[in-house]
Amino acid sequence: SGVSGLFSDEFYRHVQRYLEDDGLFVQWVQLYDMDLSLVVSVFKALTKNFSDYTVYLTAGNADLMIVAKKNGVLGALRPDMFQYPAFRSALERIQVKGLQDIRIREIGSKKFLGPLFQSYQVPGNSDYYPFLDQNAAKARFMGVGAFGLLRLANGPLPYMHLISQYDESVPSLSTVSVNEGSIMTLLARRGASVQQYLLTGMFPKDAEFDDRIVSPIVRTTAVNLRRMFQDCGSFPEAVRKELLSTAAVTMLPYLTHKELEPVWNALEKPSCRASMRATPRTTPTV
Repeated sequence: SGVSGLFSDEFYRHVQRYLEDDGLFVQWVQLYDMDLSLVVSVFKALTKNFSDYTVYLTAGNADLMIVAKKNGVLGALRPDMFQYPAFRSALERIQVKGLQDIRIREIGSKKFLGPLFQSYQVPGNSDYYPFLDQNAAKARFMGVGAFGLLRLANGPLPYMHLISQYDESVPSLSTVSVNEGSIMTLLARRGASVQQYLLTGMFPKDAEFDDRIVSPIVRTTAVNLRRMFQDCGSFPEAVRKELLSTAAVTMLPYLTHKELEPVWNALEKPSCRASMRATPRTTPTV
């Protein structure tokens, strides 16, 4: 009780008095002990007072960082930020060494998340209608969390990439720096490792013996999938479908179309593909 006042329409309106027209406001909000309706209530209040925002996942995988702009649209991330020694040194402590390491932590922008939030029939949090204060205690008692929001960024399909316009000059997510406290970085490197194995028959040296990235299940999936296309009759159809689905879900959210195309082309040998029915044959390109 009391903290919810920092996430209200009135507080955000007050903050604006201290910002330049193009000023930025950065705020942390938790996902644990919250359900999605409470998070939505915060963002509805924020949206009334800021023209644009982007949301990132912080270390620990349980908190969001909101970067909101008073007026106008948030511009694209600029690589020259890493030219400042003090700034670069601070980011390197959490293994953020390039734009790809920031992008992998992005959950979504106002353009991406706004329609979802507006679909919820909950009010924006207000000092006069303290929706957050009145409901957060129940959420904590029930032990719920709003972690489902993260699936928009690493779900089985690259929703954010399909809806948002990404700057293709930003380095691929396959080159992210691994941070043990960031699940997103581990998942991105996992997808890149499977891609490399399917193309070359070898996992990256820095990931091959790292169970956080190439776990026994991931290794078995990649090895069997490659074998499956070399010996079509050695796997039942149900197993083929499962292998294709697992590999696709592992790679799709983190690799670009250009990175995935050679994988499917390499696996798509006419003899093996012809032996599959339509459903498993089209699984990777859903």
